[in-house]
Amino acid sequence: MLIYDVKDVTLRRHERFTLDIENFTLAAGDRILLVSDGYLEQLSPTGEMLDPERCRRYFQEAADRPSDEVIEHLLARFDDWRGATPQGDDVTLVVLEAAGA
Repeated sequence: MLIYDVKDVTLRRHERFTLDIENFTLAAGDRILLVSDGYLEQLSPTGEMLDPERCRRYFQEAADRPSDEVIEHLLARFDDWRGATPQGDDVTLVVLEAAGA
């Protein structure tokens, strides 16, 4: 499993931001998780943000499962995390898997 941390990258172009581009090679079966800030910035009942490191742990817990089960796991952990706290923003999760040669 490859875990690659890309901080503050958006899927849209914005004139204020410049990005450092880094190349890496994926092996067949490697997975990449794309998450929106609504997932990472969700508050717990105590006011703590979910954060990238916690998200990474949640992903590792289920990364070997089929993609739909990975998403279900991440959403269940998200709901557990927020408890009765209202969802603060929209949440988008995308699991990409490298195909075999």
